[in-house]
Amino acid sequence: MTHLHWWISGIFGLWVQIALSHYMRIIDLKINIVLIVLLVMTLRWKSPFLLFYGLALGLMSDASSHSLIGINGLSFFLTLILTRWFGEWFYDKNVISTVFFVGILSVIEGGIALILLKLLTPDFPWNLLFFQKVVPLSVIHGLVSPFFLWALTRFERFLHLKPEEKLP
Repeated sequence: MTHLHWWISGIFGLWVQIALSHYMRIIDLKINIVLIVLLVMTLRWKSPFLLFYGLALGLMSDASSHSLIGINGLSFFLTLILTRWFGEWFYDKNVISTVFFVGILSVIEGGIALILLKLLTPDFPWNLLFFQKVVPLSVIHGLVSPFFLWALTRFERFLHLKPEEKLP
């Protein structure tokens, strides 16, 4: 049942991002709904399955956008590894820590994606984009993350799931 919960949440987030991201821009920044959903799920649940699920959703996100295939997939995977580590050691399972960690981890994911783009295209102006796009977008991701935490918590309650459950 837990894996079904993750599949539904992730695919729904990807669908919303593909269908509605054009209308959900804030100061010309496109919110990465898939990343926020993955970060919140990985902070709440400790399954290694979520790392590879993040890789798959990142590849699907790349396929549906105009970016290079693999950039989001690899950056999501590496960020979710850090998220799992932070979640085990520092996460308090409250709104304030969710805002903080989603914001910080979103900066890390954006930095990883820009480094990968810089490695693939040497003339890529990563430092300018980091401060113009990644940092403000990470602040927005942190600020909207309580809504995603609330929605995922409601969905877990609806399915009678608890993040503390041991997974097979």
